Amino acid sequence: MEISVKVKRLIKTVQYLLPFALSLALFSVIAAVNGLYPFGAKSISWCDMNQQAIPILCEYKDVLSGKANLFISYANAGGMNFYGLFVYYCTSPFNLLTVFVDKADMSLFMNVLVMLKIATATFTAYVYLQTKNGGRFSVLSYALSLLYGFSGYVMVYYQIVSWLDCVYMFPLFLLGLEKIDEGKSFILYSVTLAASMVLSYYVTYMMVVYALVRFCAGYAFGYGDRKRAINFVLGSFFAALATAAVYIPVLVQYARSARTGTITEGLRNSAMITATDTTLLPVLCLSVILPFFLDATQRKEERIDRLMVVLTAVPLFLEPVNKMWQTGSYMSFPSRYSFMLIFSVIAFVGKRFGGQKENYKIKSYVKWPAFGFLISGFIWAVIYTVKYSSANIGVLSKFSGTLWGSDESLTAFFRYYAVIIAFSAALFAAYKFRLASGTFIAAALFALVVNEAFFSAKPYMASPSHETDGYKSMMQAADLVPDEGFYRVNSKSKMFSGSDGVGINAVGAMGYNSIAHYTSLTSADYMNAVKQLGYSSYWMEVADYGGTKFSDAFLINKYTFVNSGLSSAKYSTEKYGLKENPVLPLGLVARGDPRPVLQGERSDIAEQLYRDITGKSGLITKYPIQSAEFYGVEYSYENGVHTLKKEGEGAATVTVTAEVFGRQTLYFDCFDLYTNALRQHVNECFNVKVNGRTVAYNFPSQSNNGFLNLGEFENATVKITLTLNKDFYGRSLGVFGESVLKVNEAVESFENAGFEVSGNKISGKITAAANGKLVFCLPYDEGYRFTVNGKRVKAEKVLTDFIAVPVEGGENVVKAVYIPRGFIAGTCVSLVGVAAFAVFVALGKKREYFIYSPFFEKTGRAFNILAFAVSSLAVIAVYVFPMILAML
Repeated sequence: MEISVKVKRLIKTVQYLLPFALSLALFSVIAAVNGLYPFGAKSISWCDMNQQAIPILCEYKDVLSGKANLFISYANAGGMNFYGLFVYYCTSPFNLLTVFVDKADMSLFMNVLVMLKIATATFTAYVYLQTKNGGRFSVLSYALSLLYGFSGYVMVYYQIVSWLDCVYMFPLFLLGLEKIDEGKSFILYSVTLAASMVLSYYVTYMMVVYALVRFCAGYAFGYGDRKRAINFVLGSFFAALATAAVYIPVLVQYARSARTGTITEGLRNSAMITATDTTLLPVLCLSVILPFFLDATQRKEERIDRLMVVLTAVPLFLEPVNKMWQTGSYMSFPSRYSFMLIFSVIAFVGKRFGGQKENYKIKSYVKWPAFGFLISGFIWAVIYTVKYSSANIGVLSKFSGTLWGSDESLTAFFRYYAVIIAFSAALFAAYKFRLASGTFIAAALFALVVNEAFFSAKPYMASPSHETDGYKSMMQAADLVPDEGFYRVNSKSKMFSGSDGVGINAVGAMGYNSIAHYTSLTSADYMNAVKQLGYSSYWMEVADYGGTKFSDAFLINKYTFVNSGLSSAKYSTEKYGLKENPVLPLGLVARGDPRPVLQGERSDIAEQLYRDITGKSGLITKYPIQSAEFYGVEYSYENGVHTLKKEGEGAATVTVTAEVFGRQTLYFDCFDLYTNALRQHVNECFNVKVNGRTVAYNFPSQSNNGFLNLGEFENATVKITLTLNKDFYGRSLGVFGESVLKVNEAVESFENAGFEVSGNKISGKITAAANGKLVFCLPYDEGYRFTVNGKRVKAEKVLTDFIAVPVEGGENVVKAVYIPRGFIAGTCVSLVGVAAFAVFVALGKKREYFIYSPFFEKTGRAFNILAFAVSSLAVIAVYVFPMILAML
C-alpha cells in the first residue's frame, strides 16, 4: 500500500526535528545525572558567563521591559554605549526568552540557553548532512549531528554563550559556500553570513577568514569560473551592506576601547608554537570518527574538503597563525575558530559514508560474533569512561579551573580518547571487511558519541557547576531604593564575586547606575580617568571601590553596598545593605577652570579635581614619603619616580607619621602605570599597618589597586607602617589626608539642578552666575548631542574623560540626546543593502539573466580577478605574514 503524501511529509518533518529532540533528551539526562538545572539545582555558568553574559543579559531584560535604553547604559562605566554590548551579547533570538526569566534565575537560565543552542547546532548539522545525502534517512547523520552539537568546542567554550550562535549557523553557512562552488545561487551564503554577523560579529570574522581561504583554495581544484566569482563577490557585498548597522558603530566603539593595540607588535612577541595543551582540547571529540576520516581512498570532489581540514588545523599548532585567525591577538580561549575544523571533519565523514546504500548481506555466523564483540566492547568502554572520569576528574578539570590546560591534563584526555579511537577503529574495520551492516556501525557510532558527551560534560560542565544561593541573595538587593532621580551605587570591595557571583558587573545587573564595568569594550580614556581618581582597575575591569569621599561625591555614588545589619544601612536585605553618602549633582557649573587632563601624582590629582570643581584649594594634606622613617630601606626620588630598595635580608619598613588637624580620611597610594595589564610590578609590594593594626597584606593586588582607605581620624597622631615585601618603583607613593569638612561644605554649596535622565535623553535647567562650564560626571562620548537654550553647543572633554558644555550667565535650559557614533550611517547603509537584496531575491528565476547580463558578461573577468586577489591576500595575511613577522 502506497504511503500518502501527507504521511510522507509528516515522516520527513519528524526526521528533521528528531535531532533537535535527541539533543534536548541527551542534555536532560546529562543534567539529571550531574544535578544540573532544570533537573537539578546547579548552574553551569562560570568565568565570563558569570562575569559578562549574565549581567549583560540582566540589563538586556531591562531594555526589553522599558527600564533601560538600547543606546546607552548608565549601569555600566558611568554611562556607556550599550549598543556595542547588545550586538555582542544579546542579539541571539533565544535571548528574547529573558523577558520571562526573573533576574534571580538568570544564572539557571544559562543551562536552558546552552541546551537550546546545542539542540539548534545539532539540527543545522543534520540539515547539512541530509542535504548532501539527498534527504535519505541515515542513522549516521544523526550520530554525526549529535557529535557536532555536543562537540568539544561547545563543551569547552559554552561559557561564551554568544559564540554558540555561530556554531549553529556554520553548517548552513558552509552549505551556502558549497552552493556557490556548484554554480548555484548565493542567497543562502549571503543570508547566513549576514545572520552570523548579527549574532556574533567577532566569531563571524573567523567565518569570513574561512570563506576567503576556502574560495582561494578552490582555484587550485578547478573552481575558477566567472559565475562562482560573481556569486561570491555579490553575496559578500550584500551581506556587508545589510549588516553595516552592526559593524560600523561597533568598530567606532572598539577603537576607543582599551583592547586596541598593534597587530605587528603582538606578532613580533609571539611564540612559534601554540599552547597545544589547550588548543587541542576542543577537537579531541573528533577521535570518535578519526579512523573514518583517515580512510585512504581519494575522491576528486573531496580534495578541497581535506585541504580545508588541514588549513583549519594549522593554527592549532602555529601561534602566529593562531593569532591572526583571532583578529591578531587573544587573552585566553586560544582556538575559538575550531568549531569550523570540527564540522569540516564531520561533514567529510558524513558525505563520504552517510548516503551510501548497503548492497551486501552479512552471513549470520559472521554477523553475530561481530555484534557480540562490538557490544561487549562498548559496554566495557562505558564502564571505563565512568571509572576513568571519576578517578581523574581533578586533572581533567584543569581548564575549567584556570582557562588553560596542562601537559598533565592533555595526557589524561589522550588516555581516554585512545580508547575511543581504538573502538572507532574496530567499527571502521567491521565496516571495511563487511563484518556488520552500515546501520549497525552507525548505531554503534551514535552510542559512542553519547558516551563521549557524558565524558566531556563531567570536567567542562559538572565540575564548574554550582548552586546559585549567593547569586539569588545578591539579586534580592535589586530595586531596594525608590526612584530618587539620577544616582549611582558602589561597593567597598569586590563583594559579588565567587563561584556563583557575577563580579564587577553585579551592580549594573541589579538595575542600579554604576561606574564599574567589565567587558572588552571598556573605554581606554575612561579607564585612565578612573585610575587617576584612585579607583581599582586592571585588564578591562573598572571597579567601583577605591577613590576618595570627594571623588565619590563627584561621581554621585549616593549609596554604597555594605554587609546587612550595619546601623549605617538605610536599605537592607538579609545579606546586604545600602549606606547613604553625600553627593554632588549630576550637572554643576564649575567654579574653577576644569582642565582637559588631570596629571601628576594621584594625591595631586585629588586636589586638582576639588579645585577645578569648587574653585577652592586645601582639600588634600600630603604626608610626604620623603619625611618618613626608613628602616632597612633605601629611598630615592628621581624624574618623578619613587624607588624603594630593601637593604639586606632583614625587615624593611617605612613609617609615615601623620599629624592630623581637624577631621581627615587618610589614604595610602601606591601606583605606577596607566595600563590594562593583568599584573603590574607594584603588586604585592606592601603590608600596611595603622597604629599597629594591619589593614592590608600584599597591597596593591590585582583586584584592589586603588587608594587604600586607612580610616577617619580627628586631631590625632597616626603612624602608618609600610612593610616592604619587595623592591618598589612607581610614580605615585605616599599617604595623604582628605578634609571631611571641606567635602561636606562642597556638597552643601552646590544646588541640585534636577537634571533628569530618561532613556538616552538628559534635560534640566541650571542658573549660572556668569559664563562658564557645565560639568557632567558622565564619561565623554561623541555620541552626545547637546543644546543650551535651544542652540547646539559642542561638548568638551575635561578632567581626562568627563563632559563639559558652555553655559551663559543666568538661566540655561540644557538638553542632550545620545545616539552611538556610526549608528545612523550604518543603519542607512543597511537599509539600502536589505532593499537591494530584497529586489534581487524578488527577481526569482530572472536572477540568472541578471548574472549573465551584458554588464556582468563584460566585467566577469574583473570579478574573478577581484575575488582571487582578495582571497589570496587573506591567505597571505593569515598564514604567511604572521609567520614572517614572528621570525624577524
